[in-house]
Amino acid sequence: MIEKRSPTINELDNVVSDKYVWLGRVDCHSCTVNSKIFEYLDLPENIIGIEMDVDKVLEKGLTRMGGCIILDGSFGSRTAALLEPYEDDPSTNGALYYTQEEVDELVLKAHKSNLQLAFHTLGERSIEQILNAYEKGSIEKGKIADFVILSENIYEINPEATKEIEVEKTIKSGKIAYSK
Repeated sequence: MIEKRSPTINELDNVVSDKYVWLGRVDCHSCTVNSKIFEYLDLPENIIGIEMDVDKVLEKGLTRMGGCIILDGSFGSRTAALLEPYEDDPSTNGALYYTQEEVDELVLKAHKSNLQLAFHTLGERSIEQILNAYEKGSIEKGKIADFVILSENIYEINPEATKEIEVEKTIKSGKIAYSK
């Protein structure tokens, strides 16, 4: 296109409305369809990628979720989620397809269900998004977490005594970073 972007669904409909039209990028990371194929496939109006439904995966008895769960797009279509705007298109820095909360919820629920996950991330923002989700995780027996061990239980002492609590150990990245 002269606009150097993919056509919209309406633009495709204006050109071809009586046939099924699917235009995919050479990298297969994004596509545009016309209304006829959209209706034929019965796609939801807010479709942005693979559905992130742990329960559906478990119902099918699968142990893995995602051929790749796509968190952002591609460099060629300027949809990979970058920290800075694209040099050749300063109007955009790409797109995150899900909120941090949605990714956090998916990762936590999948891990609690012992599901393996596979994600597609290209830009720095989507890489940060998935790393943040894994970093949050959950605290359970057998898992490594960053935390401190205090000299007193803060829930069982007089509030005035909190000033005297000392740090016994600090655990960082699964290793003792400080020990009294």
